[in-house]
Amino acid sequence: TRLATGLLGATSVELGPDGKMWVSELFAGKISLIRNGKVSTYAEIGSPLGLTYFKGTLYAGTAAPTDENGNPTGTGTIVAIR
Repeated sequence: TRLATGLLGATSVELGPDGKMWVSELFAGKISLIRNGKVSTYAEIGSPLGLTYFKGTLYAGTAAPTDENGNPTGTGTIVAIR
């Protein structure tokens, strides 16, 4: 069953206890919220990869920055979204 379309590089999906569905979009640089098949921006964040929801907070892991050859030039992060 298709739940949403138009996502740019969906890399992770997380569900909240109230039925919220978040998706990390790597190429859009954001976390999107999906409700009733509609996608809206929840948070803008560079290179989001993974998501987890724990004790009322959504966390996202981000990719490390890279050079023009794709080699890491720094480190990734874990950030609290809310």
